[in-house]
Amino acid sequence: MTVEQRLDSIDAKLEQLVIASAQLLETTRAHTRQLELQTGQIGRLTEGLTKIKLIGEKQEQNISRLLDITERQSRIIERLIPSSYSESSSDRP
Repeated sequence: MTVEQRLDSIDAKLEQLVIASAQLLETTRAHTRQLELQTGQIGRLTEGLTKIKLIGEKQEQNISRLLDITERQSRIIERLIPSSYSESSSDRP
């Protein structure tokens, strides 16, 4: 193989290397864009889940308050209505 042939072979291989490098760069950029999009989606999902958690905690507090109110109302009703009256009224048609 002559020097010229070797140089031509090296040039061809370098050209292939440059093409492969450009393709790799473009693929890397595409993957980076996808990762940025997914990171944004994960951030929004996390925010949504946090809001849902806070809503659930608020509902738990409201239910607990309603339960307390209902229990207090039941105790008040039991004191206001004698048990014999409630038994006799439940026997009525």
